[in-house]
Amino acid sequence: VLWEHTTDVRHGGARTLLSADGVVVATGGSGGATAFDAESGEALWQAPAAGEGYLPAVALVPAPQAAVVMLERDGALVSRDLRSGRERWRAQPGGAHRMGLAAGGGVVAVLVADEGANGPQAGTVAVFDSADGSPRWERTVPERLGALLAVEGTVLAHGEIVRYAWDAATGDQRWRVPRIGPFARLAATAQGPAAVTQDEIVLFDAVTSYEHRRVAAGNALPDSVRVEADRLLLSTRDGHAEVRALDGEVLRRLPLGGAGGRPAAGAGLLAVPTHIGVSAFGEDGALRWWHLRELPEERASGG
Repeated sequence: VLWEHTTDVRHGGARTLLSADGVVVATGGSGGATAFDAESGEALWQAPAAGEGYLPAVALVPAPQAAVVMLERDGALVSRDLRSGRERWRAQPGGAHRMGLAAGGGVVAVLVADEGANGPQAGTVAVFDSADGSPRWERTVPERLGALLAVEGTVLAHGEIVRYAWDAATGDQRWRVPRIGPFARLAATAQGPAAVTQDEIVLFDAVTSYEHRRVAAGNALPDSVRVEADRLLLSTRDGHAEVRALDGEVLRRLPLGGAGGRPAAGAGLLAVPTHIGVSAFGEDGALRWWHLRELPEERASGG
């Protein structure tokens, strides 16, 4: 273990972990974001962030901007310098609820919802310039959206029935095709965007929607699968964190703890770029950070 940080397990512990340019940003289920130096574990800054629902409330904007964008508890969209935490700009998306966000390709996309008969109905994507926070465009669809991704000059959204793609700069619709499985999430990989379900990862082209590969994600816990570059990160039903190649080969396997071999309360594998490391948190609330080359390995068969 390179370093540890104790999280507040009473409020869900660390739920989202992001890393870029030598900084790790962790957010908790009860809100709040903390940035750490990836090598030393030193806390660099803390800031308020919205409590997370089914989509992240924090995203990274890579260099040269090197920023963190987050939804605060009052619904404001805020950009902060990645290393210092200094506020760069602030915007106010419309709608009664902000359900999550994604950043990439020069934009920040926010999933906006109005109140419906059965709770928030998230069907609007509002897009802002990631450099200065100026509004670019909004698009509303006639269904609830449950996943969002900004990649390769495209903003992607996954609904209950349809997947959508818009040009990030103009908001022009590029395509709309049927969804990939229920409750799919969207992730960026070294081979293009992917739709991630409990059982499989579907790699597709952002511009054309063409599906060029499907990868099994068997034995994964619901909502635990992450895709980083050319690796899958997931936690399994038997209480382990695994790093897998896209062909399914298990590269690393790490026990997460918990009685009877089951995952500890709140335990999971949190996604960070695999060339830096993997973090998991357990029932003691500790967020632990490893370099992959030093990650303890347990032999196991894949799938």
